[in-house]
Formats: sequence, structure tokens, C-alpha cells
Amino acid sequence: MTNLEKYDKAFLSNLKVTKDQLPGLKYRGIEAWDSVAHMDLIADLEDAFDISIEASEMMPVNFNSAKAIWAMVQRLQEDLDFKSLSMIREASLLVSVAASQSGISSFCSVRRSKSAICFGVAGCTFLILY
Repeated sequence: MTNLEKYDKAFLSNLKVTKDQLPGLKYRGIEAWDSVAHMDLIADLEDAFDISIEASEMMPVNFNSAKAIWAMVQRLQEDLDFKSLSMIREASLLVSVAASQSGISSFCSVRRSKSAICFGVAGCTFLILY
């Protein structure tokens, strides 16, 4: 499923609208998009995109339309990817230094989630929370 399909699905399932209605959809522009549906939509978007929409993001400019929400989701994903890449680079360097000091030539695997990076090194596991 593409990111746009995940996004559309969140709106379609929460607000019971058709795909044709999405481009011009505005917050409280339809009866179904009330505050409760809005919070459900946010939760579904966080789950679908593995992002966290912080209180600082809860501004009208980010939520006044479906288009604005899509722009915010994309930005949050880019921010998460950048932060994760930076964390992976930093953690990779630390693990490489620790491995070389222990006589291990390289590490074998890296896994990332939205709040942790896990490295496997010669049978040992390093978990870095961020």
C-alpha cells in the first residue's frame, strides 16, 4: 500500500467520505468531521505512518484541510527519516568503535523503529532508544 493510499484510507474509514471528496475536504466542513473523529483520524495517521503528532503540531494551519494534513504527515515522515538516519550514523560509529576495540571487524545488522535502533554485533544486541 502506498503512503497516499494509507492516507486516503484513514480519511475514508474515519469520516465515511468518498475518495472524490478528499481534495476539497476541510475540518468541520462535513458533519462527520467533529472533534472526536479528528482525534481518531490523528491516531490512525500516527499508526499508519509510524509517526508521532506532538501537541506542538496541533495548529489550525496543519489541520484545516485534508491537503494541510497530508503536507504535515509528509514533513513528519521526512523529519523522522532524517533523525533516524542521523541516529543510525552516530550509533553505527559508536558500535563500530566498540566492536573494533573488542577485536570484532564489523557489525552484522541494523533495525530501526520510530523510537529505537537495534544493532546486532557478533551475537550481541545493542538497543539505542531515542
